[in-house]
Amino acid sequence: MNRSIKSSLGKLSVNINGDSRVDWVQRAKLIEKAGLSTVWVGEFDQFLDPFEVAEKIAQETSLNVGFGVLTVKRPLEEIIKKLEELRKIFGERFIVGLGAGKYDAAKLAYMKVKKYAELLADDYPVFIGASSPKLADLSERFDGLLINAVKPEFVRWLKRRTFNASYGPSLLLPSDYEIDLVLASLLVFLGHKRLVLEFGLARTFRDLSCLNIDDLIKKRMLGLNLDEPKVKNYRDFLVENFAICGREDLFIEKLKNLLSYCDHVVLADPFFRDLKSLEFLEVLVCEVC
Repeated sequence: MNRSIKSSLGKLSVNINGDSRVDWVQRAKLIEKAGLSTVWVGEFDQFLDPFEVAEKIAQETSLNVGFGVLTVKRPLEEIIKKLEELRKIFGERFIVGLGAGKYDAAKLAYMKVKKYAELLADDYPVFIGASSPKLADLSERFDGLLINAVKPEFVRWLKRRTFNASYGPSLLLPSDYEIDLVLASLLVFLGHKRLVLEFGLARTFRDLSCLNIDDLIKKRMLGLNLDEPKVKNYRDFLVENFAICGREDLFIEKLKNLLSYCDHVVLADPFFRDLKSLEFLEVLVCEVC
């Protein structure tokens, strides 16, 4: 196994998702051109299978590909088989990020993440995706931690004695993709039940948890109007606490500040969608890498 992949991560990478509306291969090439070594491919029901996306990126670029994250609702045998197929063709260019996904039984989810990680760790660098302290603790036994948070206060709560990568919605503003940034931030917030309790955000959580985030994303993907008052009303709360965004100088300032609390930052969806943000990537690389 090539653990030098982790040492080549540097300070910055970008998340790409298999949204069929976006030319994500072109985006991957722009990311490589900006000087980064790695992209992370997410798993989401409404996007293409992450293994399909990873294969195409590996064909068209020399980038390393991290899976950020594969949920343990996916059968372990399927993950092993697809990883072996990719490695056979493209070599040791892959990092496995593992997360619980939408599991009601927290103990069962933890045990499955632990089992998957132990069985994959001999062959691949393994990162644990965590939004709770117990899963974050598990990361110390493996190669790194993917912290699903970008606010320094939240990152401090979850970081551990390992390679800490902060992962969150990002976008250079102004942008036509601002509503995607808000929806991505909402998705992160609603998946952070332990954080909600820890930081006294239960009232806001109750107010927003009545929203059907999957339906909102489907409407956005279909180009329908998202006239949802609660999304508008909580826009500032969501992006200030769960996203990296702003105009050029503010974006750089936020990114540098975040990197003082962690080892690495993954600029997550919708950053890869926005060509203006990707053009700005070369500046970011010069500033922080």
